[in-house]
Amino acid sequence: MAANDYRFQQIIEIQRQLELERAKREKLSANYHKSLKAVDTTKSVLVVTITGLSVVYLSTIVASPAVTAVEAVSLGTALLFVVYGIVRSNLAPRADKHEKIKILADKQLSKISDLVSKALDDQLITDEEYSLVLSEFSKFKDKKEQIRSEAKKNVKNETSLINKFKNKQDVKKLR
Repeated sequence: MAANDYRFQQIIEIQRQLELERAKREKLSANYHKSLKAVDTTKSVLVVTITGLSVVYLSTIVASPAVTAVEAVSLGTALLFVVYGIVRSNLAPRADKHEKIKILADKQLSKISDLVSKALDDQLITDEEYSLVLSEFSKFKDKKEQIRSEAKKNVKNETSLINKFKNKQDVKKLR
């Protein structure tokens, strides 16, 4: 019975780890989605600002000091659009990553719980049942690492596109 108790304790620990992972990812995912919503709201404000500045610009063709101020604000708003793109391209993959890992933890926790409930029907956790639980936990770890590496690759791709754009701008400045 000692082996059975040990297996049961290990399974409980695995379930606890998966529950903690799910809760952690749920919180992180919610935070990233809130950040994305704030960034998207900022973009909407920038669009309204540019539209308003365009109207002001068209209506102040005669007053050159006002035009200069409007152009400066328009340029600042345009730069904020670039910042928006960079921030969004960094936040979105991270939000997706945490959401995918949370869903994965839910699935694996459900599978393991099903295996445990079947095992406990006869009040004995066999080596085979225990191996299935460990296998599912191992699959979780592997899939989690795969999701993380894909997200990291996506962020690197976005960053490299931004760097290419920056390099082109630097070359234009040198000319």
